[in-house]
Amino acid sequence: MDICLSVIPAAYNEAEKQKKSVIPPCFWYLSIFGSTILLIYAIVCKDPVFIVAFLFNNVVYIRNLMLMFRHRSQKEA
Repeated sequence: MDICLSVIPAAYNEAEKQKKSVIPPCFWYLSIFGSTILLIYAIVCKDPVFIVAFLFNNVVYIRNLMLMFRHRSQKEA
């Protein structure tokens, strides 16, 4: 696994353990943008391995944003 991509499972595991996002929201928004662009490129190239590689990344990114916003709303209440 590429060292740059190791942040994804590490961030996901830490967020699940703490039940909150531990990384700034701009990271998740940029990750969603980048992953979506790469997924579109993979679809255009019709590369099934490339498509599968980027198909589920946004699930992790969106989940962390949900945890972050849920934690903020509970903190404000």
